[in-house]
Amino acid sequence: MSRSVAVVGAGIGGATAALLLQKAGFECHVYEQTRAVTRIGAGINLYPNGTRVLQSLGLLKGLFTIGLQHDVKRSRDFDTGRLTYSIECKTLEDLYGAPVLTIHRGDLAQILTSALKPGTLHLARSLTALDDTGSNVRLMFADGSSEQADIVIGADGVNSKVREILLGPEPPKYSGDVAYRGLFPISLLNGFIPEDHAKWWYDNRLFVLIYYIAAARDEAYFVACAPEPVWGKGDYSPMPVTSEHVLNVFRGFHPDVLRVLGAAPEISRWAILERDPLPLWSRGRIVVLGDACHPMTPYMGQGGSMALEDAAMLVRCLQAAGDSNPDRAFKMYETNRAPRTRRVQVESRKGDWQRYDMDHEWVMGYDPFTVPLIEPQSVAIGGK
Repeated sequence: MSRSVAVVGAGIGGATAALLLQKAGFECHVYEQTRAVTRIGAGINLYPNGTRVLQSLGLLKGLFTIGLQHDVKRSRDFDTGRLTYSIECKTLEDLYGAPVLTIHRGDLAQILTSALKPGTLHLARSLTALDDTGSNVRLMFADGSSEQADIVIGADGVNSKVREILLGPEPPKYSGDVAYRGLFPISLLNGFIPEDHAKWWYDNRLFVLIYYIAAARDEAYFVACAPEPVWGKGDYSPMPVTSEHVLNVFRGFHPDVLRVLGAAPEISRWAILERDPLPLWSRGRIVVLGDACHPMTPYMGQGGSMALEDAAMLVRCLQAAGDSNPDRAFKMYETNRAPRTRRVQVESRKGDWQRYDMDHEWVMGYDPFTVPLIEPQSVAIGGK
């Protein structure tokens, strides 16, 4: 079995894959292009299908000292506030054996990377090239350094350099929608206390989601999505916008929503990007996971959980393949993950997840550790 693994990207999927690899006895190093893992980004909701992976690593207790499980998640009509759907998070935990976790993405990343073995996280290492020799892979970085590993896992996000090396340059597709994000102290609302977690719907592309992202419930976070057909000249970097602009976009929404939007001292606008399903997930000794593999719209809140599932399944397949050729493991991984991630991508694009009551067992009941492995048609697993 290949024992030396390089993970490119220290985000949720990359750090989790590295932790699972180290737990399984692999030598694993993580290479991250940023100079520090900091509290930047946005809130993230993880459901039982994702948190059971973190549960397996023994990290949930620490995560819940910072993040929280909301009492109830609600959906409401944008103007009247009429309740269209609600679910108690404890009910989901009882049904599927793992909790719902809401946390700042940066806090999650810091906890994950802090759990890595000392000396295995390498910052300020921006990948420029990969050389797969057939027996190992050489990684080249912008600072002139290089490293070597038996296999390389690309977990470097929607603008993945590893993906580009595998498939050639191809910019992500702009969905035509944007997300306005704001995070600020609850004290700025002057005594007004928003609901724990509420999504206010106009339609499947115009809505506002407001929730707390910390156990202390001292910060209000919102993501407000809206169509915006034109975005500059292809530079999809987040940019600041005024509260006046956002209030105009969501004119007519319930006063409780407008009160939250208007209180944010800083708001950023993010392009919602996506890609078509990849024609391949691996080549030789190189494989991708998470947003590097199947970025999806945020409307279902499953992007983070898909990366966690990928990490668990990839490590499981590396163990199950049982020989020194990673091609078998990678084919098994793609066979067992591609249909599910495509289904979630399609469901997310619909943009109506949990607006009304619907079946969530197929999403939240999934367990990457126990779901029966499907053998690739062209590969016999374990000599069968």
